[in-house]
Amino acid sequence: MPNMQLDIEEEKVKVFIRETSSYYVYHKDDPEKNRYMKGRTLIRQFSSENQTIPFRRKTTVDMIKEKIEEVYTLLELDMDKHSYITIKDDLIHELAASELRINALQERVTTLNQVAEYLLASVENKQKMKLNLSKLNITDKIGIDVVEKELNELGIQIELESNRYENIVFKVNKFINRLSKKISKEEGICFQK
Repeated sequence: MPNMQLDIEEEKVKVFIRETSSYYVYHKDDPEKNRYMKGRTLIRQFSSENQTIPFRRKTTVDMIKEKIEEVYTLLELDMDKHSYITIKDDLIHELAASELRINALQERVTTLNQVAEYLLASVENKQKMKLNLSKLNITDKIGIDVVEKELNELGIQIELESNRYENIVFKVNKFINRLSKKISKEEGICFQK
């Protein structure tokens, strides 16, 4: 800001900002946040309503490439009117399949936890342990070390499947956002987030 727009009184600074002018905001600690802002935005930031300056990254080549890729995706989807439905169905199918795999893994973990309890309690009553294991369709020759190893493997599988599930949810949200933006532009409808 030019010095002529500053008025220093008693260690307080009065700033005179023109709404239509552009100002360069300099961040001493984080140079990534340096940017030009309109006077109107700065006035809003300095008022009591909004205390923080919103961070917007500078447009990079990667961001432009990503936007171009999104446009190409939408153009490809327009070629075939059934593709929106197909993509939606595929994403829903992937989501449901991932949920089923997670549920199956969690049921297996529960069963193995019960087996571990029975094996640890086997010192007291072997007959009862054999009966409980036969109810779970597991041989009584299984050891606690095998159960622990399987539980560790299942934990890793559940973590991988959870990551896959989150990735699918991200894809679904991205698809819905793109679709709602396209529909709102075509029909002038505004969707709430």
